[in-house]
Amino acid sequence: MAAEGERAIGAEVVVFENVLEFGLATLDVPGLDGRMVAQTPSDVHWQTGGQAHITARPDRVYLFDVTTGDRIR
Repeated sequence: MAAEGERAIGAEVVVFENVLEFGLATLDVPGLDGRMVAQTPSDVHWQTGGQAHITARPDRVYLFDVTTGDRIR
């Protein structure tokens, strides 16, 4: 989740699940092939079908090989 005035990526919330300790959001991001999953703090609740503005610390971004599913980073 981006703070006010912070650079962020806009996305549509496809599904949001509150799993008590945190939230899990499945997002459609314009220009991205496929969907992205983001973990949110426990006090953040997004509406399915709504818009979200997201940002992430580089050390919290994980990338996976499309063919093998292996973690790249």
